Amino acid sequence: MKYNKKIWFFLPMRSLLFIAAFYFCSLITKRDLTEITHWWTIIASAINIVTIIVLWIIFKQSNTAPPDNGIYKYSMAEFTGGLPFYLYTKSNIQRTKVQRTKVQRTKVQRTKVLGKLVSGKFLYRLIFTGIMLLIGIAGMYLAGWLCYGKFPYLAPMMIAPVPPFIAILNIFILPLTTTLAEEGIYLGYGVNSFTSKWAAVFIPAFFYALQHSFIPTIFDIKFITYRFLSFLPLTIWICLKYYKGASISYIMTGHLVLNIATTIQIVITSFNPEAYARMSGSV
Repeated sequence: MKYNKKIWFFLPMRSLLFIAAFYFCSLITKRDLTEITHWWTIIASAINIVTIIVLWIIFKQSNTAPPDNGIYKYSMAEFTGGLPFYLYTKSNIQRTKVQRTKVQRTKVQRTKVLGKLVSGKFLYRLIFTGIMLLIGIAGMYLAGWLCYGKFPYLAPMMIAPVPPFIAILNIFILPLTTTLAEEGIYLGYGVNSFTSKWAAVFIPAFFYALQHSFIPTIFDIKFITYRFLSFLPLTIWICLKYYKGASISYIMTGHLVLNIATTIQIVITSFNPEAYARMSGSV
């Protein structure tokens, strides 16, 4: 099985960054990790930006994405829209079950990623997003039942209130940076780094889900397991669809909707802390 050896550094990179960032913030604020969980959106946005910068530097230095190892070969001319990663759709990658090493593209086929977010068939995009939402919610509910014996169960800390102005900023920063960073590293770099179908799908999907175990970071095995199982079904589905040639714009649209929904809930609880208190059962 051919693969890019650097992938073993990049795939776990975000998980390690989250652990380090939360631990560092805990030391600086002199608070327990459980007391800073509501700042997860700020830490996540910062790590997203770091991830994007790292991808930009690596791809610029290597002039390939992933580095030319006989699997996929890319050129710097395809930094679509100036984005620091390579995401391809069915229109510009010709994949076959037998051989995934040859990439064919033309200047006409190169389209800015942000342009793709609003292109294509609206109905299919809507259905695709709906499926992502259903798989995501189902995964969270099932994980909650397995780990906590509650159905439905959602970790209330994920929508804990923050200062209102930060909650507003989250809507514009978190969804976009998360989508660019995660799709860049786990799909554009991760899936494309393997020739084996099962490796290309399940290895990136594993690390894609694993990073959520540390958002926020709490050294509690039940919580870590809950977060991992919550996202594993969705990450497997996303990696599989991408491997099979699904348009990255559909995946990005669905991912944006999921993250925007989360940030909107945080806005609601931030402007109405009493609502969060009722939801979390603290009153």
